[in-house]
Amino acid sequence: MTTDAWIQAGGLLAALFAVAAAATVVALHVVRTDVDPFADGVSAFALTRFGALYRSQVIATGIAALLLAGVLVAGGFGAGGGVIVLVVFALSRIFIARYPTDPRGTTRFSPSGRMHVLLAATTFVTIAIAAPWIPAELTGHPAWPGPTGVLMALGWATALLALGTFATTTLPATRRVFGLVERGAYAAWMLWIIVAGLSVARPI
Repeated sequence: MTTDAWIQAGGLLAALFAVAAAATVVALHVVRTDVDPFADGVSAFALTRFGALYRSQVIATGIAALLLAGVLVAGGFGAGGGVIVLVVFALSRIFIARYPTDPRGTTRFSPSGRMHVLLAATTFVTIAIAAPWIPAELTGHPAWPGPTGVLMALGWATALLALGTFATTTLPATRRVFGLVERGAYAAWMLWIIVAGLSVARPI
């Protein structure tokens, strides 16, 4: 395979890993659990008998983001700050699989729960930065084959929803919809990765 073919294959793999992660999140909501999709975070599934599915989707998301960062650099589309922040997002997704959250209503964090909160905060801050930054870096790039307008729109949607999770966890009046906002952020960043990955893979 040529270098271009490897880059295109990497973009396709990034999109496929994101699709797999999205399908797993959907599957978690189909199975019968006590998780409240409006108030509980997706991480609450880690405390159910389907915890392995939760861990597989965060790892898949991290791999998708790492692959996307790699093909953006290898394809000559820029190794700027946005890609660096995307790598931090990817690593936070992968590492969070090892640290389950504490149950909702817990008054004192366990060591695992404390690390989970730190990694989750890292996840939402970094994707809120990377998702609009990378399309801005790609705008006007002569070799970029994808729709930067769509990617930018998804990037800003990701940023707003990701940052919205902080507001819904700190304000008592909105805490009951934290889960809904977080799921919106999940959907936005997965779509963002899929669009970016398929843009790189388009010539295949």
